[in-house]
Amino acid sequence: MIPLLILAITGFIQGLGGNKRYGLFYGTFFRSMIPILAGAVLLLNLVSRPILRASEAAYIQADSFLFSSQTGGLLPEMKAAEQLRAEIREVLQKLESMP
Repeated sequence: MIPLLILAITGFIQGLGGNKRYGLFYGTFFRSMIPILAGAVLLLNLVSRPILRASEAAYIQADSFLFSSQTGGLLPEMKAAEQLRAEIREVLQKLESMP
């Protein structure tokens, strides 16, 4: 994969400042390289995606600040929601006790 990228970059640089009589060759070469590079990107994606998902799951499982292990929700949001519930209960109790 990396040698293909290096080959494409050096060929592009040579095509910009190289000899003009090889222009058709470079044009054909780069048109031929497009499917190869696209296939390399797809292959890299297929290989790296399971690895990245596994490491992401490990990081999320190890995270103690954002995610709660009980419900899976965001811990700061859960604390804010519980505080709002407590304030609403207080206001409702005050309203109910009013004559």
